This record gives sequence, structure tokens and C-alpha cells, in this order.
Amino acid sequence: MSNLIPKNVFYTPQEIADMELRGLPNDKSHLNKFAKRENWQSKGEDLARPRSGKGGGWEYNPSVFPEVAQNDFIVRQFKNVLNENSEYLQETTAKKAAEKEIIYIDNSRILDSKEVIERDAKLDILRCWEIFRNQHKGLKSRADKAFIFMYNSGQSNFECIQHACIKSISKPSLNRWLKDRNSYKIGNLASRGGGRKGTGFFENALGGKIKIQIGAHYLNKPQISMQQMLEAITLQFGSEIEFNGKMVKMPHKRTLTRFFNGFMAEYENAFMMELDPDGYKNHIKLVGNNMNAHVVRFNQKWEVDASPTDILTTDGRYTLYALIDVFSRRLIIYISKTPKTEAVLALTRMAILLWGIPEEISTDNGSDFVSLRYITALKDLNIVHHRCTAYSPEQKGTVERVIKTINHELMSMIPGFIGHSVADRKKIEARKSFANRLGTKNEKLFCIETTPEKLQEYCTQWAEFKYGRREHGGIGMNGMSPFGKQDTCTKELKKIKDIAALDLLFAPTAGVRTFTKHGVRIDKEFYWSSEVEVHSRVYVVHSPDDLGIIYLFDEDKKRFISMAECPALSKVNPRAMIKAKQKDQKEQHRRALADIKSQARKAKPSDLVEGIMAEAVKEANNVTRLPKREVDYTTDALDAAGDALGGYKTVEKHKVEVEIVQHPKVVVVEPEHIQRANAYIKCNKILANIKAGNDVLSADKRWADGYVKNANYISEKIMEEAIKAANDS
Repeated sequence: MSNLIPKNVFYTPQEIADMELRGLPNDKSHLNKFAKRENWQSKGEDLARPRSGKGGGWEYNPSVFPEVAQNDFIVRQFKNVLNENSEYLQETTAKKAAEKEIIYIDNSRILDSKEVIERDAKLDILRCWEIFRNQHKGLKSRADKAFIFMYNSGQSNFECIQHACIKSISKPSLNRWLKDRNSYKIGNLASRGGGRKGTGFFENALGGKIKIQIGAHYLNKPQISMQQMLEAITLQFGSEIEFNGKMVKMPHKRTLTRFFNGFMAEYENAFMMELDPDGYKNHIKLVGNNMNAHVVRFNQKWEVDASPTDILTTDGRYTLYALIDVFSRRLIIYISKTPKTEAVLALTRMAILLWGIPEEISTDNGSDFVSLRYITALKDLNIVHHRCTAYSPEQKGTVERVIKTINHELMSMIPGFIGHSVADRKKIEARKSFANRLGTKNEKLFCIETTPEKLQEYCTQWAEFKYGRREHGGIGMNGMSPFGKQDTCTKELKKIKDIAALDLLFAPTAGVRTFTKHGVRIDKEFYWSSEVEVHSRVYVVHSPDDLGIIYLFDEDKKRFISMAECPALSKVNPRAMIKAKQKDQKEQHRRALADIKSQARKAKPSDLVEGIMAEAVKEANNVTRLPKREVDYTTDALDAAGDALGGYKTVEKHKVEVEIVQHPKVVVVEPEHIQRANAYIKCNKILANIKAGNDVLSADKRWADGYVKNANYISEKIMEEAIKAANDS
């Protein structure tokens, strides 16, 4: 190895080929073959090492080149130095080898690979800088400026190799690096932050309690600002804290911000798990690649789920039930008014009659899927019912995805589509001008014309002929359609021949009852059978077609005993009976409110207020106020004012030219309703002064206390409140 070649310089095969050195191939592929033939990769880590960049491969130190290629490399890299000061170059390269040994002696801390690269790059720049200064004939300051300018400008003919980790240099940086190297502090040439990582104030103060408290504040209030965070921890721990044996003031907000950014980068996923469980589950939580890899045959596993449709029908918004066979992706859709056990039972019955009995059915924990009736029906058919973990839709992802496909692909084409979200719905509403949709009902705004029956027909046809016949690219489908994938399974199908028996298992149950001497009592009606012993415990199942018939099994449902009948309800269809009862109930309620609604339509909003006011006036006129004892009232201020006016005379009226005939003296009396109003106002003023703490004469107070109980005051108050209520409405 030549002492003129730096040990920390490595090149890729492409870079070596581009140098066009003597004794080496000039293209990458031939150079790789040459390196393999010469066993470059086995020369040791100082000469050959795996490339850490993207794409992998190897990179080599020029010392592994043939001698003629090494000479070309040295001349090309240190051309000026060799021409002017070759002796100094030899001394410097010898010094370089000694410095390389110092690097391995400096064990102040362990450096990672990036820090080692940065340290070696700075050492190489220092060596080139010294060589450049010594071969320069002028002032050293000019040599420094020229060296810094040439490095920062990236000149291709400059003899110093530019390092990717050192973008630019300056004179203070060079002096600092030189000082560290000459004092054998080679480790300081690595990233300055690396040695301090994990030693800051917030990480270690008070044994890490501040760090934990910062995390707690963020966990409780994720929107907290750094200023609020700093105030909170200052309030809790004080403005001065002991750190490294001395009292230190609480750092600035910027220091806290830098720490918090690193803290969040380290614990981001953990905080997301607590603050955003859905985001954590969707983006961070580990999941399997194929959760249904064990499904290898038709009818091995079904998945069932329900979701509101994105359609408004003529009867409102319905619920969509989807059942899919995981192996073949065969699909059945059922439309129901509301999520209920009847709907999922009808869907399961439909699938069993078409495909046969499944081995397993996966559902979520909805009330319709975990009802006793549905669980009992599956248990009676020996079907394994797998209930997914709460809030884990990924456990039945196949049916979840197909429901999204139905809503996005089928529902968006059907009249009455209301959008997949609130944002979509607003966009649909915005398609019509404001003038056109002002006061428009949903039926016209969303073009509602699809009946529930028509929606069911659309879903059935789409599932069978559109979705079921097209090629699928899912895992295990291999480009086949669900219809074709089903045919690849040669396992026999388990079919039920006795459909009536299946209907009976899916029928409503009354549970376990005791057969008395009157029979079995259900909903206040008695069902009788002569084949059952009195006091026997029986399991009761309703007939799906006749409300007057029940089927009796033993308590374990393993043996059919007999059929029992209620003569009063015999031959009555239960569904028709329920509808009739609902109709009667609605009609009864309508008749009960008929008179009330008719009267409400006749009444005017103002009738009530006017009636109350008229009645109050009528009652008030029936009460005559008795005259009250009066006394003269004066104060010092009134007396003083009277004295001030004592010397003045009032202007006399002009004498009339026509003599007025003397008539008997007439006493003018105010109308009674005005007297009542004035007394009401006066009483309220006195009460207001008393409440405000002002001075009030004892006589006035006694009068007000008595007047508030008077009928005149009460009637005036009722009238005032009635007028106020009418104005507010």
C-alpha cells in the first residue's frame, strides 16, 4: 500500500472505471470481473468494504489497484503537490499514518458509522489544507481564502476530495478541527451533537421526572403549546433546579421545543396508540399478510356484516346485509329496513339453501349477530360462530371490503344516491342552484324513486352477474371469477333436504317452559297437546307460518316430543297478525288525537293571550279600591326649595273678556283602570328601591307590602306578563 493514498478514501466500480487508470478496465462490468479475479474483496476492510448506499455492492481503496494504476491515481489527486514539494508530501503522508493510529487510541466515546465518516472527512480536509498552505508561495491568509473558496465552490480540478458530509468549510472551522487534532481529541471531530445526545437538562434533571411529566402533559392535552408546557413544568418543579451538582435555571422555550421534537420522534408511535387508536391500528399496528390462508375449500368460512346503504328509497334508508364465502368470493346481499335478527337469519337461510351448510361464520358483535336466537340457530346446525374482537374489522376484512365495493360501485349508480359521507352529500346538494333547492324535499333533491324491492333486485343481480362473473385479483383468486373459483373445489356440499325443518330451527323460540295441566302458556294463551306429561320441562319453538301452533322438544332440544295447538289462534299467520296489530295501534292513536288535532288547527296563536288578558280585566273590574289615608310628605330639601320660591309670585292668568257663568264645582276623577295602573307602577318602584337598598319611608313600605297581596296588583301583574309573553312569541 502506498503511503500517498489516504486510507479513508473508497470508490465504487463505476467511479474507478470513470477514472480510466492504466492497468484497469474502463467499464463497470469488466472492472467487477477484474476485482473478482484479483480477490479484491478478500484484501481486508481497509482496502475493500460493502457499500452502505442504495443498491449495495462494494467499494475499494486505491491501494488495492495495480501499481501502475496507483501511480496514475496519486499523480491525478496530488498533481500540484508532487510537482512543487514532493518531499513535504512524503513527510505529511507519514504524519497522516501516525494520526490514523491516534484515531483508534481515542476511546472517549463510541462513534457510529456516520460519525466515523465525518471524522475521517475532516482529517482528510486538514491534511489537504496543510499541504496547500505549504506549497503556496504567498501569504498564508491568501492561501487559506483560496483553499476555502475552491472547496466551497466545488471546483473539479481541485486536489482536495470533496466529502458529502462536509458541504462547506470556514477558517474558524479549520482552526477548531486543527486544535482538536493536535490535542489528540480526534473524537471531537465527529458530530458535536452525538456526544451530548441523552445528556441534556430535560432528559436527566431530577432523575428524568421532568421528562416523564412533559409526556404526561402532552398525553392529557395534545394541543398544549410549548409556552404552556414550560409554564406548567416551571410551576410544578420551580424556576431553578439542581442539575449536575449546581442550581440551573429552567431552560428557554426553544430548548424545550428542541427536546420535545426529539422526544416525539422517539415515542411517536406509543403516543399515537393512546391518542389516535384508529390511526395506530391503520398505520402502525402489525398485521398479517393473509389472515385467511387456512381457507382452502368452498363453504369453509363465511363472513357476514351489515351497513347502512348510501341510498334513500321511497321507504327511507335501508340496511345492507352482505354474506361472502371467503374461498370463492361468492356473494349474497339482503336488504332490510332495520338491523335485526330476522334479517341475518333470512340471509343465512338463503345462503344455506343455495350453497349448503358452512363450517364457520364470522360476524362482529352487533346485537343482531349475538342474539340468542341467531346463536341458537347456528348451534343447532353445528356451525362454528366466530365473533370478532370488538373494534377489529380487520378480522373479517373480506366482507368489509366488499361492502365498500357495493356502496361505491353499485349504489352510486342507483337513483336516490346520497353520497358516501357528509362531504359527498353536500356536493350532491350543491349541484342544484340555491333557488331550485330552496324548500325542496329530499325526494326531489336526491331523485328518490327506487323502492326497497327494486333495490333488492339491483343488489341480487349485481352480486350474481356483475361481481360474481368478473375476474378478481385478490390473494388466492389467481385472476378467476367467484363463479369459476367455486368450481375448482371438488368437496361435496352439505345440503338440507327438509326445508321445513330448517325454517323451524330459524323460527322464533319461547325458550324452556313447564307443561301444566292447562298446557303451555305463551302471551296469555294456552297451547295444548295430549302427548306431553304434565309438569314436564319442554323447549318451545313457534311455527313460522301459524301463530296457533308450537313445537315441543325436550329440554336439550335433542328429541322432538309433540306439536301443541291454541284453538283461538290457529290458522293465523304471525306476520300478518303483527302487521294487523301495528295497523290497529296506529289507527287507535290517530283516532285518539283526531279531536285534539282538529281543535289545534282551528285555534289561533293569539287567542290564548287575548283570552287571558280579557279575563284578567274582567276580574279586576269587579274589585273597587278603597280610599287610603293620606299624609303630607316633606323633607328638608323640599322645605328649602319652598323658602327659595317664597319671594316670587306666579304670573296671573289673563282675565277673560266674557264673564263665565258660575257652575257647581265639578270634581275630576281618573278612570279606575288608570288608578290601578298608577298604583301598580308606584308599588313596583317602592319594591325596587327596597331591593336596591335605598331609603324608603316605613309607611310606603307597609303600603307596598300590603298592596302586593291585593287583587288589583295581582291582575295587573298577570296582564303585564301575558303581554310580555305575547311580544316574545
